[in-house]
Amino acid sequence: MAINADVSRFLKDLLDSSELNRLPVEYGGHRLFKEPVIGVSAGNDPIFAKFKKVVTPTHLTPAEMWSKSASSKRSGQDDLPIGSPQPDAGTWSDLAELAARLKVLSIVFPYTRSILEDGSRSTKRTPLTGLALNCAHVFHTEVYEKMGQFFIDSGYRIMAPQKSRFHSILLTFSKPHLVSVWSERHYAFAAGLGTFGLAEHLITEHGCNVRLASFITDAPLEVTPRVNDDPFANCLHFATGGCAKCAARCPGRALTKDSHSKVLCEFTRRKVSATIREELTPFLKPVNRHVWYFNMEDYAIGCGICQFDVPCMDRNPMADSK
Repeated sequence: MAINADVSRFLKDLLDSSELNRLPVEYGGHRLFKEPVIGVSAGNDPIFAKFKKVVTPTHLTPAEMWSKSASSKRSGQDDLPIGSPQPDAGTWSDLAELAARLKVLSIVFPYTRSILEDGSRSTKRTPLTGLALNCAHVFHTEVYEKMGQFFIDSGYRIMAPQKSRFHSILLTFSKPHLVSVWSERHYAFAAGLGTFGLAEHLITEHGCNVRLASFITDAPLEVTPRVNDDPFANCLHFATGGCAKCAARCPGRALTKDSHSKVLCEFTRRKVSATIREELTPFLKPVNRHVWYFNMEDYAIGCGICQFDVPCMDRNPMADSK
């Protein structure tokens, strides 16, 4: 029996009750996220093979991530919330059979109106929106932990790929580019939650100014369909040849109508963060990022200026044309 509705209710209750889903009172105490949206893809969806071409050859399928991480936990090298793996949980020789047993749960967390309005009033990163991103990372940790426990208590196994030691951000050298071995955006696309925009963000029905999370589980979740496999269906620029307002807002020229340099984007992120970090220091909490499979502590403030005051900020601008 599908448990999608139970998962949605659990997440709604968590967002309603969590103190981590709020900004500090010094910055208004507003909620970070409104009600989340979930999507589910089958563990053996053929589209995952394409991700090894469009993201990176080292991008992991659900079965690969599950098998690697479960083996690591069994050997005592990891403490992932997979539940209580059976003896064969990390020793699958037939990944195709394992993939058929798995589902990928993707979650969209849309920011609340107060945060979107604050970011839209400026062409720079504002302290409030920078702090919101930092708080979002901390809140996500609670989501990973409590969602994991929810599935375990329900009798299923689950893992959060972002928490696996096999997850990492990599830099490719043949063409300087930052890639992830588990792309939250691509798995959300596979689950029918949105398509990509010019800035490579995911444009959902709640827009592009969202945060994403994902889990792999053997729970009997119902797969949610993709409307189509067009990866840019929700983007005004690709649909009409116009817009590109996200590129116009980019402070570091990392984004243009023709290209997106993630290396320059990362440099801009750090530069923008530095302009407001001193003001936010008393409120910031460290966030762990896996870069080249090493744990690196960072204070996520980010840039994200391209996601404010744009037609796809809080909606799918192509919805009316469907």
